[in-house]
Amino acid sequence: MNEKLSAWVDGEPCGEGDGEAGSACDHSLCDAMRADAEARNDWFLAHLIGDALRGRPVLDDGFSVRIISRVDVIEIDPAYDPLGDEG
Repeated sequence: MNEKLSAWVDGEPCGEGDGEAGSACDHSLCDAMRADAEARNDWFLAHLIGDALRGRPVLDDGFSVRIISRVDVIEIDPAYDPLGDEG
């Protein structure tokens, strides 16, 4: 599976009769990714690594910055125990 994924991401056909990279998702590799969360994670990581190697920045809509700015101003009671019983 990983070899097929790698070949397809590199622009090579990923098996006999399969489409080329970027073609309609109608071959066995895409069927496997639809059914298997681990295969989808592999797909995501392959593209993330490829983007990093090509020097393409990961798009950031500012979500992380907004979360950090909110967390920085929250005061937490020192006696609060998030793992303690609530009753």
